[in-house]
Amino acid sequence: MRAILMSLVMTILVACAQTSPQEFATVDGERIALTASITPGVLGTFRLNMNGDEVIEESFEIFGGSSQTFEGRYRGDPVSARVTQVQKWFTNYHLVDVFYKGQLIDTLQI
Repeated sequence: MRAILMSLVMTILVACAQTSPQEFATVDGERIALTASITPGVLGTFRLNMNGDEVIEESFEIFGGSSQTFEGRYRGDPVSARVTQVQKWFTNYHLVDVFYKGQLIDTLQI
């Protein structure tokens, strides 16, 4: 019985990551590949990669609401990502607005 309970708890806490398709943005003449992923669950995690470098890896706040902002750095410059959960009828997805050097460079969908 204890093994079943532990298995159920782990299933709730750990889930498969959902990843955005790779998209490209051009900033100051540089082409930047962007991907984002979310590991849902109680201890959900958000990750943002720019040109293969992980620039943000943070956990969601439990009572943070449907929109949360995460910050990091890419090559010494500030990066922020605003993650908004969208629910429409029978669909549920996340929009990720990516800001680099203070400007919106792309919106990813997960």
